[in-house]
Amino acid sequence: MAVFPVLLDSDMALGSKHADVDDAIAILLALSESGLSVKGISPSAGNVSGEKSGANIDRLLRIIGCTVEHASFPSHTWDPSLWIYNRWAKQESSEIKTCFGNQMRSVDFIAAKLLESPEPLYIITIGPLTNIATLLSIYPESVQKIKAVYMMGGSWYTPGVDGGEAEFNILCDPEAAQFVFSFPLKIVMCGLDITKKRKIFPRDLSPWIDSGRPFLKYLAEVCISFMNFRALRDGYHPPYAFFHDVMPILALLYPEWFTFVPCKIDIDTDGEFVRGKTIIDVKLRGRQSFPHLVAKDVDEEKVLYYVVSKIMSAYGDIVI
Repeated sequence: MAVFPVLLDSDMALGSKHADVDDAIAILLALSESGLSVKGISPSAGNVSGEKSGANIDRLLRIIGCTVEHASFPSHTWDPSLWIYNRWAKQESSEIKTCFGNQMRSVDFIAAKLLESPEPLYIITIGPLTNIATLLSIYPESVQKIKAVYMMGGSWYTPGVDGGEAEFNILCDPEAAQFVFSFPLKIVMCGLDITKKRKIFPRDLSPWIDSGRPFLKYLAEVCISFMNFRALRDGYHPPYAFFHDVMPILALLYPEWFTFVPCKIDIDTDGEFVRGKTIIDVKLRGRQSFPHLVAKDVDEEKVLYYVVSKIMSAYGDIVI
């Protein structure tokens, strides 16, 4: 198998109260894959504020003893009036480490990694596209060093936030997303149409719990806690979650598990009720090429089995 050099960009919440675990699972998966060479990890702002995301990434890497270089400070969203700031303000206040990572801004860190690399790099985004848009705005020459962007975000048909048109990562910063899609980049979108094909129930994580391994049990318990919190908050049963963020990693490594459709992707940034909607154009409509791919289908049972087994085999010996 070829080894893909990658940069990871994540709004990781694990370490914060009521945290979703899927960013952490994706980072752990990427670091365990022999087919990936992770050159760096950058925090973005989405599930939590960027400062918390950076600290959470640092904490996870310390727990597993990983020395991959990681940035500290994310780019600001392109629209300071966005609703996401209210979300962060309502989250619990907690003491944030002021010294973690390499003390670089994500945008400068990503640019340095790209421009210093002897070969183009893949970028895997599992949060909003703010850092990548800022990169392309400040360092437009870096586009030549991006092999492709594999992203979790957007949606073709599946409803998004609160049953609306927009998926969370895109809705966090629609202008940034549209700016990224306007560049001549190969972008592979893994949206809600595939990430929501398979709900993850507490019973699916029983191998981690039954293993008796402390770190695996910790991951399972935090994930199940999030399932229960969200189910109670939103009034449904039984509790479940999704492993959204593993999808772009697996799409890069195992494209045969997926069905992709060539398309042109745009984001609605004007509509009052559809702001952040992903617009998938599968017809030529005057364009000469299709620079984007959208994942339309996936072998969801294979993905679940692979992720649970891979994390179990790679991190069973971690002591916390």
